Amino acid sequence: MGPKLNVALNRPLNGEFYVSNEPISGIVDLELPKPASIISLSIALRGTSQTYVQITNTDYLTNGAFGTRSSHTLVHQTQTLFPPENIREASSGSKKGFQLSKGHYSYAFEFLMPNQLKCIGDHGRESSGFNKTTPDPRLPPSFNSDVIGEGMVDCENTYYKTGSVTYYMKAALVLGKIGLRLTPGNTIVEVYRALEFMPSPYDNGEHPLITHSDAGPLQKLWSKKDFKVGPKCAAKVEVKSPSLNRVFRLDYLFQPGCNKFDQISVTVNRKPAEMLSIKLLQLKLNLIEIVNYLSQGQVNAMIGTIPLVEINPNFELKICRVRNSQDGSMEWPLDTSQIPELVRYRFNETNMLYRGNRLFSFASCNIKRAFKFCLGLKLDINGSVFETEVLTTICDIGYFSIEDHEELPSYVVSDVPPFYSDRTEVAI
Repeated sequence: MGPKLNVALNRPLNGEFYVSNEPISGIVDLELPKPASIISLSIALRGTSQTYVQITNTDYLTNGAFGTRSSHTLVHQTQTLFPPENIREASSGSKKGFQLSKGHYSYAFEFLMPNQLKCIGDHGRESSGFNKTTPDPRLPPSFNSDVIGEGMVDCENTYYKTGSVTYYMKAALVLGKIGLRLTPGNTIVEVYRALEFMPSPYDNGEHPLITHSDAGPLQKLWSKKDFKVGPKCAAKVEVKSPSLNRVFRLDYLFQPGCNKFDQISVTVNRKPAEMLSIKLLQLKLNLIEIVNYLSQGQVNAMIGTIPLVEINPNFELKICRVRNSQDGSMEWPLDTSQIPELVRYRFNETNMLYRGNRLFSFASCNIKRAFKFCLGLKLDINGSVFETEVLTTICDIGYFSIEDHEELPSYVVSDVPPFYSDRTEVAI
C-alpha cells in the first residue's frame, strides 16, 4: 500500500460557494503506511474554461462530425507544503528527497482567488475571444462544474455541457527513490478536490458595488406580429422599460415603479370604429438562455427556455385608462398593480437551477452565457383570441441581490502569496 493524500476544504462562509475576496483554505493530509522519501508535497489552486466545439464536414466521405478543443487557464497558483522553504534552498538540486517516518501528516494551506485572468497574459488580448473587447475581464463563475473529473471535463458527455468553467485544488506528492528501484523517474501521487466559485459584483474604483438594476434610456419593445381588430385597424403589444438591460435576483419585474415589465400596453394604430373590449386571458414570462462555445474560430450555440411565470387572470383592460397619441393611435395600458400574482413576483426568488447551473450571465474567452426575456400574452379582443410575444434585447442577469450580498472586508493572505510558475518538475 502506497502513500495516501486527501484535500479537505474549509466550508465557504455562505455554505455553498466561495466569493471574491474570500480565503480558500484547508488541509492536505498525508498518510504514510511505511517510511518514504519525499521530494515535495504541493497544493495548487486551478481554474479552467474549456470547450469542445463540434464541426460537421459535409465534404467528408462519411459525412462525419469532428470537433476542436479549447482550454484556457483562468488561475494557477501553487504552494509547496513540504519541505519547508529553508530546507528546499539548502538542498537545491537534490533528487533523493527527505526521509519521513511512517505516520500521519497534515499541512494547512490558504489561497485568495485573483481577479484577473491568467490566460489573458498567456495568449494576449487579440486571442481573448469573447473577452477581446471587454475593458477589464474578470474571473467567470463556475459553470457546468458538475462534469469535472480529475481537473478535466468529459466534453462529449452531453451537447449542452460541451463547455465548462471549473475550479479545483490539486495536491501532488513527488516521491524519491529508496534503495534499488528499476522504475524510471519519480512516482507522483495526485488528488483533486473541486470547489465552486461565484465572483462578487465589483466597482471601478469610483462607484459602489452595483447589486441593483439602474434605470437607463427608455426602451420600447414591440410584439413580433400585429393582429387585426377591425377595418384598417391593427393592434400590437408594447413594453416600455428603462431597466431591462440588467436584472438581479429578487428584483420585482411587474410591480409598479420597478421599470421592467410594469408598462405593458395594447396599442392600436388608429381609432377603431367601435370601442374595443380587451381581456388578458393568459400571461407567460420565460427566460431565454443563449450559450455560445468557441474553439479555434468555430462557435456552437445552445438555446434553452426557462419558464418563470404563467397565470390566467381573465383581466379586463379598463377603458377609462385608454390614452390617445398625437399620431392618432390609441393605447390600452395593462395595469399590473391590479394583478396580485404579478405584483408579488420577484425574479428567481427560489434560486433555481437550470441544467445544474444558477442563473447568471458571464463571459470567459471561450464561453459566453447571455439571456433574453420573452413575454407571451393571450388576449381576447371583442371575442377574438390573439396570442403574441415580446422578446427583449440581451439582458445581463446578476446572481446576487442587494438583500443577500454583503461585501467581505479587504483580505490579505498572511503568508507569502502564491505566484505563477513555469517550473516543470511537477506537472500541476
